[in-house]
Amino acid sequence: MSESATSDTPVLDLLGKMTADSIEASSLDAQTIALVRLAALVASDAADVSYAMNLAIAGDLGLTVDDVQGTLTAIAPIVGTSRVVAATSRIAEVLDVAIEMAVAEMAEEEESEEAQDTSEEEDTSAEQDTAAEQDTSEEQDTSAEEDTSEEDTAAEQDTSSEKDSADEKDSAAEDTSDEQHSSEEDTAAEDTSTEKDSSAQQDTSDEEDATKG
Repeated sequence: MSESATSDTPVLDLLGKMTADSIEASSLDAQTIALVRLAALVASDAADVSYAMNLAIAGDLGLTVDDVQGTLTAIAPIVGTSRVVAATSRIAEVLDVAIEMAVAEMAEEEESEEAQDTSEEEDTSAEQDTAAEQDTSEEQDTSAEEDTSEEDTAAEQDTSSEKDSADEKDSAAEDTSDEQHSSEEDTAAEDTSTEKDSSAQQDTSDEEDATKG
């Protein structure tokens, strides 16, 4: 079974194959073939869809509106003005549809681009917000670390002050103890001296008494 029989559009496929074969077999260039085919459509009073297909090919080949008008003008004396007028009306309808389709496609492309731009802006905004939050979090962490460091420093200073105060108190207590010991030693020395003096006086008195006797 042939491919055209199994295709969803066998008629269009056949027409496309016939067109390709005729272009390959003709000695004319592609643009001239497109204009000749247009003249044949006018002469055969073709339907709108035939004009749509062939005008699309003509546009792809670089033919302009002036080329189409020139072809219609050239064949008018042969096919008659009624055919040319009918062909002009059908061509205009096809072009209107093509223009509407082109405008719709452009609108869709613009909407797609706008949606893409909006998505990119949202992504950029989200990235900026995330970066700002990270910066804020880092600043808060840094501030908390600084506060903790200051508290540690203050605690160390307080501890150092307490140690210094305790050392001073201990030193003062040691000085007081030393003074007390020194005072006691002085008192003991005085008592010993007094006892020695009293004993010497007693001995002297005894000697005097012995001499008198």
